[in-house]
Amino acid sequence: MVLGALAVAEDAPELVADLLAAARQHAFIALEAYQPDGIYPEGPSYWSYGSSYEMLLIAALRSCVGEDWQLMAAPGLKQSAVFYAQSVGPAGKHFNFADGGEGQDLNPAIFYLAHELGQPALVQAKRAMIQRRQGLNERFAPLVALWWPEHAGSSLPALSFSGQGAQPLAIWRSSWTDPDALYFAIKGGGAAHNHAHMDGGSFVLDLDGIRWAKDLGMQDYNSLERRGIDLWNMKQSSPRWQVFRLGNAAHNTLSIADSLHDATGMASLRMQRENEALLDLTPLFLPGQLRQASRRARFLGDQVELEDEIHGVQPGSEIRWAMNTEAAIQLEDGAALLTLRGKRLRVEFSGSPVALEIRDISQPRNDYDQPNPNTRQLLARASAAPQGLWRLKVRFARG
Repeated sequence: MVLGALAVAEDAPELVADLLAAARQHAFIALEAYQPDGIYPEGPSYWSYGSSYEMLLIAALRSCVGEDWQLMAAPGLKQSAVFYAQSVGPAGKHFNFADGGEGQDLNPAIFYLAHELGQPALVQAKRAMIQRRQGLNERFAPLVALWWPEHAGSSLPALSFSGQGAQPLAIWRSSWTDPDALYFAIKGGGAAHNHAHMDGGSFVLDLDGIRWAKDLGMQDYNSLERRGIDLWNMKQSSPRWQVFRLGNAAHNTLSIADSLHDATGMASLRMQRENEALLDLTPLFLPGQLRQASRRARFLGDQVELEDEIHGVQPGSEIRWAMNTEAAIQLEDGAALLTLRGKRLRVEFSGSPVALEIRDISQPRNDYDQPNPNTRQLLARASAAPQGLWRLKVRFARG
């Protein structure tokens, strides 16, 4: 509406002035999503959607009015470009939490912000897309040429990123230039937000150019709504959480038996040191299921460690650890060897005894679920000890 108003400002100045005043009064509401550290709570795909229009607004105001109403100075907005760039792993896929997909688009917002920050390295993944002639037919693709970051000589982004917000997360990588680099991203948060999944505690992992641990991503809304699924009901009893891709059973996290996570619970994430994050998963579980649950992630440069601990769970309750993968899985004593495209990843389990299992999730569970082609879950199941304690350490390294 603002762009349309600016286009006819010479012909209808009073009408335009009224519209701009109203827009200015309310424009900051949408920017609350970026606070405090730029982590867009609806995931990278919706960052691309919302931020593209935000940059259109800012660019139009700057060129036509001479100022941007201080929108660019909103807390977290510029930093969100770093979040978005960090969300793309060496395999070229996003950490696609919430409603989103692994694949990238050629969105112009990252170019505008990279230009604004003087950090052209933030569009490194997009340069690779352009070289492969991907995304060039997208509706906003021409803006990339207008907003291309011209500054030279900027350094690469940091090898790690973390931040707070409704969906706090931590991301590490061993290199920005090595396509075989190790990449690990993990999130707190949970289902109590727009477009959210029951994905608190979930993670993705890249190594040797392969996405070994993956998020299945969103399901097309129309495929559910046309079947009468009450998709935007976020209550615990909502049919939303019966959709496989949206519930915790489809994510790389912990579950108690086959029960859903608490739809109102949000896990916290705190950095213990630069290479270590501690997640409090306790709020993700329904009242009475356990007293405390935590997940600790350590990035060790050439391998990753996950350490899970549960206290006060009802003795005998089944605890379920899960990881989605497109790799073939061979189970060994206390370990799993994953193989894909001639590469291997070894996943070792220690701590509480667990039974390892491979579950095919490629076919839909229900008639309204989408298939997940060539995808399976590596599961580790165990019953809680008589004292209600359970610990598991998992190490990921080249096979």
